[in-house]
Amino acid sequence: MENKIIKTFKKATAVIACSAFIAGSGIISSAPVSANAANATMERAINWAIGIANDNSHGYSQTNRNGNPDYDCSSLVINAMKYAGINVGNATYTGNMKSEFTAHDFVWIPWSEIGSTANLKRGDVLLRRSNSSGHTELYLGNNKNVGAHSDYDGRGGDSSGREINVASYYYGNWQGVLRYKPIANEGGGGGGYVAPGCYPACGQGYTSIVDALNSIGVDSSYSNRSKIAAANNITNYSGTPAQNTTMLNLLKAGNLKKPGSTAAVQYFPRCGSQYNSIVDALVSIGVDSSYSYRSKIAAANGISGYSGTPAQNTNMLNLLKAGNLKKPA
Repeated sequence: MENKIIKTFKKATAVIACSAFIAGSGIISSAPVSANAANATMERAINWAIGIANDNSHGYSQTNRNGNPDYDCSSLVINAMKYAGINVGNATYTGNMKSEFTAHDFVWIPWSEIGSTANLKRGDVLLRRSNSSGHTELYLGNNKNVGAHSDYDGRGGDSSGREINVASYYYGNWQGVLRYKPIANEGGGGGGYVAPGCYPACGQGYTSIVDALNSIGVDSSYSNRSKIAAANNITNYSGTPAQNTTMLNLLKAGNLKKPGSTAAVQYFPRCGSQYNSIVDALVSIGVDSSYSYRSKIAAANGISGYSGTPAQNTNMLNLLKAGNLKKPA
């Protein structure tokens, strides 16, 4: 951990006591986790993190972090997310986790809104940062965390079984949690995620942008939808199914910008000039290059009806090389 030693248990004992793990992982589950179960993507991250905790060839180190061969608290959490294919941008340590995670696949929930484990969800990233120190762990549900804590022997690996392990939850003066957006938005009411300058997320069950806007009390007239479309880089709005679906997906994610929003536009860091593929270029800067996410990037940059054509991809690639490719809200 970055400046905090916590109460822990031996790995084997803690893992056996820890409820909830994926079938076939080789870890005994002592209690059901349906109440706090994460979605399938987050389960991959959790599975990976506990696997590292169970492998004593990996210990705690701030010098030999990122699996070389060890991890510190932030590199354990960040690499778990990357392993699962979750976009955490350019996060490298507790000092930029909040800004990078929330610029991509996570929402920040301050501790004042959490208060206790009753409001935590499996997969929540617990975070504290003050001055030059901080700490982060991954909440597993049922009052258990997995995290990297401290170097107890000054050697690589984990001779004590306590440097990286599963342990009982403790309150570490957390400032809040980073919650994966699909988990934050689950349920019929939308889940409460609101990006800066955006409408609150609607429920996931809506198939009509008109009904979805009405559900959150927003004017759904054609005139207002045209303004909303323009604010979200959907050009020449005419109410086509593709345009409405783009707006609906943004609204479900809590990323549909309000007309007149002054929220700051964020850009991806520029890639190297040698790339001739938008997929390779995005991967080179640690960004999700999937078709689904490229569609969101395209929409954020005024490229309507994205289908992955060479012209569309070249347009995005040129913007990325120039450092002018906007991040989706």
